[in-house]
Amino acid sequence: EELRRWMEERDAGIQARVVPGLCHSPEELAPPAGDSSRRIVLGLCSSDYPELEMHSRARKAGIDPLGMEVVDLGTLCTPVMVGEQGMEKARLLLLAAVARARAYPGSSPAGLKAYLSPFSQRMSRRALLTIPPVLYQAVASIINEGCVAEEGCTLCAQACPRGAIQGAGRGLQVVRSLCDPCGLCVAACPRGAVQLPGSSPAQLDAEVNALLGKDHVSLAERCIFFACRRGIQAFGNAGGKELAASPHWLPVQVPCVGMVSVGCILECLARGASAVGLLPCSGDCPFGQREAWEGKVAYCRELLRLLGESPERVRLLGPEGGERDLDAGIVPLSGRYARGRREHQRSGGLIGPEVAARALLQMAGEYDAPPELSMEHPHSPLGVLQLRPDGCTGCGVCASSCPTGALALERGVESLSLSFDAVLCSGCGGCVSKCPESPMEVIQVRRVTDLARLAQGRVELLRDEVVRCSGCGAPIAPRAMMERVERMLGRGHAPGPSIPLRYCASCQVTSTFDRSS
Repeated sequence: EELRRWMEERDAGIQARVVPGLCHSPEELAPPAGDSSRRIVLGLCSSDYPELEMHSRARKAGIDPLGMEVVDLGTLCTPVMVGEQGMEKARLLLLAAVARARAYPGSSPAGLKAYLSPFSQRMSRRALLTIPPVLYQAVASIINEGCVAEEGCTLCAQACPRGAIQGAGRGLQVVRSLCDPCGLCVAACPRGAVQLPGSSPAQLDAEVNALLGKDHVSLAERCIFFACRRGIQAFGNAGGKELAASPHWLPVQVPCVGMVSVGCILECLARGASAVGLLPCSGDCPFGQREAWEGKVAYCRELLRLLGESPERVRLLGPEGGERDLDAGIVPLSGRYARGRREHQRSGGLIGPEVAARALLQMAGEYDAPPELSMEHPHSPLGVLQLRPDGCTGCGVCASSCPTGALALERGVESLSLSFDAVLCSGCGGCVSKCPESPMEVIQVRRVTDLARLAQGRVELLRDEVVRCSGCGAPIAPRAMMERVERMLGRGHAPGPSIPLRYCASCQVTSTFDRSS
C-alpha cells in the first residue's frame, strides 16, 4: 500500500492498485470500470506466472500484451535487506517499467506472429478449457520509408542469425516464420528503419533514463545490467542471487545481450551509471553472440584504461564473467567527472551510429583525456576513413552507399565536395566495396577510435572542378573522372570531334546528327 501511494503521488498519470494473488488470479488484470488505460505494468512476487492467461486477459481489456511490462519484485527486491534500499529499488524498477510502457510504439500485424503455447506453461484448469493455447510474439519489421536498402545497405540482413531478412524487389523484408526475435537487426540498422515491438530503441532509452534519474529515489550509486530473458530467468545461480541482493544493480531486459552495442554501454556511463554489466544467457548463446559480447566488453575496458578510469565499470556478469566482486569499481565517484555526469543526463537514444562518439566525447572532456587518444580494436564501434585524392574520381558512389551519412557529396554549379564525419562512421566498410576504384585502394576504412578525428567534425576530403559541356554549358562530370576516362582511352590521346568527351549527352546526339547529315 505504501508503494502504491508513492507511485500515484510521484506521477499523476499513474493509477496503481494492489491486487492480492494476481499471479494466481489473472482475471483481476482487467482495469476498473471507466478506466481507459492502454498500458499496464505488473509488479509481481515471482516470475512464475500464467503468461498465456495474462495475455488473454490483457487483450480482452483492450491492452496490447506485448506492451505489458512485468517486474519480478519478489526476486529483484525482496533479498535487498539493507534499510529502505529494498523499497527504493522497487520504486525505481516500477518507475522505469512505467517509462518503458509509455514509450511502447504499439504493434501491427507485420510485427507479430502467433505460436502455440508450450503445455509446460502454468495455467488454471478453467483457462485450459476456455482459452486457446495461442501466444503472440513480436517479430522485426522494416519501415520502407527509412530503409536505404536500395542504395545497397544490408547491415540488418548481415546481422540476422536466422536469415530472416531477405531481398524483396529493390528492398528488404522480414520472413516472419524465420524471425526469432533477438533485436540484432534493430541495433545494426543505422537509420532506425527496423522495428521490434516491446524492445524498441525508444523504450530502452526511456527505461535507462528513468533508472538513472536523480530526482526519483535516493539510491546514490546505480549500475545498469542488460540481460536477455534466459539470463533473467537464471537468477537461481549464485551470481543471480548476488545481483538480486544488490541495491546497486538494476536490470534492463533485452531480447539478446548481443543487441547491446558499445555505444549503448558508453552512453549509460555518460548518463551517470556507476557501472554497466552484461548478463548473457547461461550456456551457449542461441544466436551465436558470445564472441560479440566478449569483444564489446573488452573494447570498453581497454578504453576506460586509456581514459585513466577503472575497467571494472564495464564487465560481464554471471558465470561468463568469472568470479568478481560485484561492488568492485562502483565506489562513489568524486571529482570533475562525478559532477559532470550528474549534469549531463539526456535523452538522445541508445542505438545509432553517433551514440558511441557522442558519449565518448563527453567522457573524454570530463576525464581530461589526451586529445591524441587513439585505439584500434576489432570491436570498435567507430571507424576512420582514409582517401587517396589522386585516385578518387569524385563519382560519389561511396557517399550514396554510406548508410550512416558519414560520407556526403555536395555538387555545386562549378565544383563538388566529398566530406567525411568520423562521428557518424561505424566502420562498416560499405564504401570500400562499392568504390569503382577499389582495386587501387582509393578508400580504406579501419576500426579505430580516434579522439582527434571525432573532435574535428565534418572535414572535406576532396574538392574538384566540374567540367561543363562545350556546347550548352551543362555540367558533365568531375575533372578527375574526365581525366580517368581519357587515360582509359589511351595515353596521350587528345579527344577530338569524333570522341565528344567535352559534350553532354544531348549535345553529343545533336553533334552526331549534324555530322551525318
